[in-house]
Parts: sequence; C-alpha cells; structure tokens
Amino acid sequence: VLTQVPGDPDAVPLLVLIPAALVLELMVNGWPRHPLRRLLFESRPSDRIDAFYIIASITGLERLLTIVLSFGLAALTDQVVDTRSLHIASHLPIWAAVPALWFLAEFLDYWGHRLVMHSPLLWPFHAVHHAAEDMTVLTAFRQHPLEAFTQSLWFFLPAGLLGFPPEAFLIAGMIISCHSMLLHSNLPFP
Repeated sequence: VLTQVPGDPDAVPLLVLIPAALVLELMVNGWPRHPLRRLLFESRPSDRIDAFYIIASITGLERLLTIVLSFGLAALTDQVVDTRSLHIASHLPIWAAVPALWFLAEFLDYWGHRLVMHSPLLWPFHAVHHAAEDMTVLTAFRQHPLEAFTQSLWFFLPAGLLGFPPEAFLIAGMIISCHSMLLHSNLPFP
C-alpha cells in the first residue's frame, strides 16, 4: 500500500506527524506566531526554505538529491545493509528492538552531529539547518542532502548492519521524527 503513494513511501508517516505538530503549535502559540501564517502572508525567505525542505522530504526529492550528490554511495549503503547484516538485533522482539534502536540512534546522532557536522569540513552543509530565522516544527526538515547522506553513514549503516527489523526502523523513525519536531518547535519546553 505504501508503495502506491506518490513520492517517498518512507515519508508517509510525516503526512500525519507534520500536521499534528503544526496543530499543536497553533494551539499553544496561536495564529499570529504560527509558521504557516508567516509562510502564507509574510513570505520570508527562511520560511520558504523550510517549506522547500519539507516538500523535498515528502516527495522523495531529498532522497534523490542525496543519492545524486553522494555519487550513488547513499544507494550503496542500502545494499550493504541488506546484504551484510550481522543479524545481532534481528531476533529481538519489537518491544525491545524499538527502544534499543532509539537509544542507538540518539547516541550515534549526538556524536555524529557533534563531531562530524560541526567540523570545519561539513559545517557549510549543516549551516543550512542552523540558518533558520525561527525555530518551528518546519525547521526540523531543513537539511542539506549531503548532511542526510552523512547521517545515513553514522546511523543507518551501523543500525542496519546490526540487523534491526524493518518494523523497528519504522516505529523508531516515527518516534525520532516526533522528538525532532518537538525539539525544533516553537513550544514552551525547558
């Protein structure tokens, strides 16, 4: 069923998560401070860039750009994960695989982000994310395609090689997406 959806089938959960997060921001902050109001009526460049990256995520353009800009290496990582899996985590029940994958993702993302994306070599690509004028749920998707590729190297490749089941990737991915949107949102969190 998911493969019949136009665009990127992996982005289908985003079609639920993004509107839910936007409604939450609307309920908490009201329409005057809402990113959609700014996008529709103020048309600031920063908001248009956020909109572009969300559309690129949902339509599959981000994945295509990631593969092209990585000279096909992003597609190769998918093949390595599928064929050389160590299967260490493949026998975990889903209730154990999801939190294990989430913990692994948070650990790898923190250190990969800190050591790789903030390095002098890759900062110009990561600066796209930090260039947003305001933090909103839309900002979570502002990511250069080469940054998406490097993230796949330090997260998806190790997690895939460990053999986590696809269901764990789907569920943990939705949790991680929700967490990322909340971290980037304009909501009153400490």
